[in-house]
Amino acid sequence: MAKVQKRTALPHSVTRMGTEISTTGSSLRVSASGIEQSVIDLSRPKTIEFEYLQHMDVLLDMANEAWSIPHLRAFHGGAGACALPLAWEAKHPAMSQVAVEVDPELVEVVGRAAGLKRKPRLKLRVGDAEQVLAGSGAKYNVIVRDAFVGPRTPRHLTTRKWTNLVASRLLDEGVYLVNVGRDRTAPSKEEVATVLDIFAVTTVVTDPKVWRGDRSGNLVVAGWVGLLPDFDELDRVLRRLPLPARLYRTDEVRRWLGGAQPIDH
Repeated sequence: MAKVQKRTALPHSVTRMGTEISTTGSSLRVSASGIEQSVIDLSRPKTIEFEYLQHMDVLLDMANEAWSIPHLRAFHGGAGACALPLAWEAKHPAMSQVAVEVDPELVEVVGRAAGLKRKPRLKLRVGDAEQVLAGSGAKYNVIVRDAFVGPRTPRHLTTRKWTNLVASRLLDEGVYLVNVGRDRTAPSKEEVATVLDIFAVTTVVTDPKVWRGDRSGNLVVAGWVGLLPDFDELDRVLRRLPLPARLYRTDEVRRWLGGAQPIDH
């Protein structure tokens, strides 16, 4: 019988920006304001714990079935514990990624724990996502916005200005993936309306109960350019996940929005 190694919990730490970081064995957890925001088991980076990140992973896989791009390029606005960048680094060794996180202490902890110095194709930078993206002429196949301060995304990363910047930094085959919190107080529909205002093809992936507003959760909004994935097959794949989700297409999204207006400022 194999010996089970006991995992020792390391001291819980809080950065000056209020980010809570805890590690147990190979697991790294990041929280803020009591809300768990990012989790990764560094010994199994391909295993994605959070549902909405699983949805983003499926969206990229299905998109690249249409694109057939061997050397994908990704930008992450908001990194947390780098769960999605590290999963993609493990799944797509030829992929180049830039992940931007505003909390320098979190960047230091994650960079050291994940051994990012040995991963030249995944660069973790300290900064504001808008400033970094605007200051670079680089373009990407996928841009992810998954940035939160407490329970909310910084407002400047929800506006038309930001979304236009994203659109200008996508390559001919590309997708903008957005994690939008859905609850009774969040401006969820306004955020989705902003993406649809810029991207003619906009889809949403979520649990139907979250879509209807029966419970809180996450919407994964996708703004598409260039070749599109097979949406019928994408919906089937999402429905077969351990926790099934649905793909809502542009016409359904437009009806769901009602009179919701894009965010200007």
